[in-house]
Amino acid sequence: MLIADFGLSKEESLITSNSLLKGIHSVISRKDIKDLRHLISYIFSFGVLLWEISCGKILFAELSDFMIMTKLANGVREQRVNPTPDEYYDLYTECWDENPEKRPKIDEIVRILEVIISLTSPPPTYKSRFEF
Repeated sequence: MLIADFGLSKEESLITSNSLLKGIHSVISRKDIKDLRHLISYIFSFGVLLWEISCGKILFAELSDFMIMTKLANGVREQRVNPTPDEYYDLYTECWDENPEKRPKIDEIVRILEVIISLTSPPPTYKSRFEF
């Protein structure tokens, strides 16, 4: 499985030679902000996506791109939104780990998400065709 893009694609007419930072600033890891040659933090970005799913809003939506980059470079993250399950919170914060080597691999993320879904989803209920 490959996770890709996170805002890196754009219309050719919008590309300029002085564009320094590619992508959506709120999904770029602190390490990548400090060293722009290593924009390979797809797991970090996926963790941001998981957080956004848990609360239904965009990370640091009220801030400018500069302020987002400053906060992320200083290690600031959005707060947990309740009632986020502990396992889900643990997963997206592990994806945000400062050390990319400590971040979970995508197959581990998929496995954990499958477990979370099985624990939080109610079993399907079926009605017979005679019930109203």
